Amino acid sequence: MGRGRERAGAPDRIARFTHGHGAVATSFVFITFAEFGDKTQLLTINLAATFPSSPVAVFVGVVGALTLRTGVDAFIGEQAERVLPTLFIEAASAVVFVAFGLFVFGVVGSLGSS
Repeated sequence: MGRGRERAGAPDRIARFTHGHGAVATSFVFITFAEFGDKTQLLTINLAATFPSSPVAVFVGVVGALTLRTGVDAFIGEQAERVLPTLFIEAASAVVFVAFGLFVFGVVGSLGSS
């Protein structure tokens, strides 16, 4: 192949787009794209279909839960970054992500099995 410019992946393109806009804008854009089609979005759609006369209540419940969970995640991440190198945190996150995937797909045993 020629020495042409390498094509940047989506995270790199998003990072360039949000560069200089601070943590709030960058976090908002990354999470917005990352959450498309994930289980939280699908669950929210299911809840809205289950409670069709209460879309505002579903919205408030989902936003409240995500706010609490994300706040805890941000606090834990900030504390972990103080004592652990970023590379270690990223590697540990990857291992946990793969382990959950293996568990969900039944590759490893279920919890509480005898």
